[in-house]
Amino acid sequence: CEKFFNPDQELIREKEDMFKDWSEYRSAEMGIYSLQQNLVEQIVVLGELRGDLLKVTDNATPELLEVYNFNINKDNPYASPVGFYKLIAACNDLICLLKVAHPEVLDKDKPVNNYDRLYGEVLCMRAWAYFNAVRIYGKVPYIYESLSSVEEIENYVNSSGTYTFT
Repeated sequence: CEKFFNPDQELIREKEDMFKDWSEYRSAEMGIYSLQQNLVEQIVVLGELRGDLLKVTDNATPELLEVYNFNINKDNPYASPVGFYKLIAACNDLICLLKVAHPEVLDKDKPVNNYDRLYGEVLCMRAWAYFNAVRIYGKVPYIYESLSSVEEIENYVNSSGTYTFT
């Protein structure tokens, strides 16, 4: 009875069952675009509100008032770099996956195909994340492609080692 009332709906896919065809790569790319879209509000608030191009109203949240008054505490969600780390980690993951599953993306002599275009888009999104993070935070540690999860990146950033800054 339990199997009847709780059938496997295949809503959650394991990583080893993914990336069998082009549509799954494209879906992963759309997920990365979603992560990029989530950063837009933070970029506008930290860029334009701090630059006096926007003004707060009486309905502004305390977090927006902190940004406007240049008095941001560390718990302010607009000050968190985690969104950038998520985007960079997702890009790193797809970049590594493409290099392994489709090594032709690195061969300049092969004809250009959809996987090459996808590889280029993911590299561009990763560069976009670095560009905007540097604009906001000044210096940002370079996150190596082998770091493909937020936890790995946070451990790397919080380690006592030295970093290459971009």
